[in-house]
Amino acid sequence: MKILLMISIFTLHLIIASSAQSELSVAKINESGIQVITIDSDSYSFTPDHVIVKAGVPVIFNVINLSGFVPHDLIIDDPESGLNIEQSLDDVTTIEFTPMKKGKFAFYCGKKLLFFESHREKGMHGILEVR
Repeated sequence: MKILLMISIFTLHLIIASSAQSELSVAKINESGIQVITIDSDSYSFTPDHVIVKAGVPVIFNVINLSGFVPHDLIIDDPESGLNIEQSLDDVTTIEFTPMKKGKFAFYCGKKLLFFESHREKGMHGILEVR
């Protein structure tokens, strides 16, 4: 019985650990020379939450808001790199930009209701990696 319990706990731990990993997406350049990424915005998450793009090549984020009535936005606030984006999310939102500086930049939802945790604090964030 102890062995079965230990195996069950180990399996549950593996499932939880694998679900906590980020989802990576490398942008592909389309025939127009634009990197297009589709991001799902759900209750308190972005999927994928790690996006890799090339510097100097235009990017389009197509953000699909799956959360229903909960308002969300997508923010990248790194003015030094030229990435200064704050866009409210509709059902489908297109965000266009051209990253010029290589590095890793946070993107997140900045929404917050009164004294509750912000959406970012609840896990609605990701990394834009510019190579």
